[in-house]
Amino acid sequence: MVGRPAWTRDPDHRILRAEAAAPQSTQTRVLAFGEPFPYSIDGARSDGTGYVLADDAAMRASRTRAIAKLQRPGAIDAASRGEALTRLAGTARRDVLVSQLGAALDALGAAGVEHAVIGGSMVDAKPNPGDVDLLWLDRVGVDAVDVERAMARVAVPDVSLQRATGIVLNAPTIPGAVPGSNFLEFFSSSRGGFARSPLLVPTRVGDMSASSIVDAAASALRRVLT
Repeated sequence: MVGRPAWTRDPDHRILRAEAAAPQSTQTRVLAFGEPFPYSIDGARSDGTGYVLADDAAMRASRTRAIAKLQRPGAIDAASRGEALTRLAGTARRDVLVSQLGAALDALGAAGVEHAVIGGSMVDAKPNPGDVDLLWLDRVGVDAVDVERAMARVAVPDVSLQRATGIVLNAPTIPGAVPGSNFLEFFSSSRGGFARSPLLVPTRVGDMSASSIVDAAASALRRVLT
């Protein structure tokens, strides 16, 4: 993540992009509209402003890979909300972050989001993570504006939230992200290249097995594709 995102409306594609106040791009120039990014996945192309073209085939391909990876044993860790919050706590700093994470999950659930993914140092053994990297998973019927409004009502200064789709769209401005990569590919390794296991959680309280959580998230993403 590149700091705390500033939410802005994209009038062409009706999505919200979490754009940093000062994007850190690895590109030496802004590519022309439709020009493919070097070292991209599935030929992701530029929208002409430094981001990935939202209606490009690479976007659909990234979601297809995410669904396939979700259903691959061991590709992602999953836990009920209560189990996840208990697991991630344990130090004074982590307890503060977990409290904010719980409030963020409440807000996401109120906006209709059913699943979120926790990544970054919060899922490592680091005793004092700087923040919580949190993604909300796209679902049919969820309006990103409603998510923005719900999050604005809670005090979560250390939660860095982004839409899962944003990883694909904003990859050129995110250190370590490859244009065309999806949220699982991005969250599955640290900036130093070490493997990580992102944590998939429901936004609402309830007893669910890890497999049922993964199946539900994959099903929701699949409906977005159709």
